Amino acid sequence: LSIFAGSFTVDAVAPIVNDGRMSADDIFDGLSALTAKSLLTTDISGATAILRLLETTRLYAREKLTEAGEFNHLARRHAEYCRDGISRFQTTQSDFSRDDVELPPLHWIDDIRSALDWSYSAAGDQTLAASLTIAAIPVWFHLSLERECATRVAQAIATLSIQPNTDDILRCKMALYAARGAALLYSTGVGRELESAWMVVADLAEQLDDAEHRSKALWGLWVNNLRTGWHRAARAIAERLAALGPFDPESDSALLVARVLGISLHYTGNQVAAREHLQRAISNYRRPDTRAYLARFHIGPALLARAPLARVLWILGMADQARQLCVSIVDDARDGTGTTLLSYALGDSACMIALGTGDLAAAERYETLLRQHATRTGFEAGLIWSQCFKGIRLIRLGNSAVGLELLREGVNNLRDDRLPLSYMTLLAELNAALAQTGALAEASATLNAA
Repeated sequence: LSIFAGSFTVDAVAPIVNDGRMSADDIFDGLSALTAKSLLTTDISGATAILRLLETTRLYAREKLTEAGEFNHLARRHAEYCRDGISRFQTTQSDFSRDDVELPPLHWIDDIRSALDWSYSAAGDQTLAASLTIAAIPVWFHLSLERECATRVAQAIATLSIQPNTDDILRCKMALYAARGAALLYSTGVGRELESAWMVVADLAEQLDDAEHRSKALWGLWVNNLRTGWHRAARAIAERLAALGPFDPESDSALLVARVLGISLHYTGNQVAAREHLQRAISNYRRPDTRAYLARFHIGPALLARAPLARVLWILGMADQARQLCVSIVDDARDGTGTTLLSYALGDSACMIALGTGDLAAAERYETLLRQHATRTGFEAGLIWSQCFKGIRLIRLGNSAVGLELLREGVNNLRDDRLPLSYMTLLAELNAALAQTGALAEASATLNAA
């Protein structure tokens, strides 16, 4: 049992420890004996009992396992179990909630890390490491561990780069580059590295005639163009994505098309049409029976349509509706239905709309939540955005000296990670604050930059 990095279930034991000489009763008796001796703890608060060796016991047993020459054999079984178990979990569970009959990702993550570390060791299996990495991608995204995902994916890509390019290897590379593109987007932001990852996905999708990854690649390139301010180019890509149809109106693909078209129309100035597309994406959305969509696009589709819709409503003068929508978006993101996107929802909608409508109390709550979430997930740009929003709020409250310094420093530090609409708003706020304090030369330079 010391092969497990942390918690495990009774059902997880047999596939790993059973060498063909043990019956189910033998395994149960062994677990019962360890529990009776207080060497094994049992948590029965959920639908399934969760077991765990005491740490001192686990370290001692791991040492004995290694001395017996059995560690590598069991480590391989453990890595294979993690890979296969995660894949089953994705296809059979409706959500990553703590009440699922399988171990939720929070319990999987330590075993995933341990299994990958062994797989990349001298005694390990790097091909197994690559397949485990692909299986674990949705777990990293659900836990907002995009930086860790990007690092592990890069490691897997390097491993596959020295192998002959069979169709199976190319499909693995395609899945890994798609995950890398999404992980970079939600961790370090847009840029050439992000665009390069999605271009590889696009090339491989054409080579392998893979319709799903063709859509993924267009989505990734659309995001990169949108986030770097190339709005007309992004709209052209959205129209290319739509041209891959026709799609069933309630399918994932149809909802994706409605959302990206709506956002592109929003950024290119057609707010009425943008509202129609975004509302269609939301009204036709049905919570899937599996986590397939998360595994495919690493995103919460309903949340991503509602966040820009809030901005559209605000621009159209429906401030109360925009504020109410922001409340529901943030609540859903905090509940876990869009964990990866909480920083996005706060930075690109909730904080800006609260400030824009003069609700400074809500602005402070959102700003604090953004800072806390960005700190927890290591999202550096989120920390900078929260600083900018705090600066604007302090300026509105009359503390111009402190607020202006926070805003000026934040805008300068954003560099390439600029959510276009909100970044323009930051420059406008900075320009106005500079002008009010008499710094007209700097205000003029800021205006010219905008």
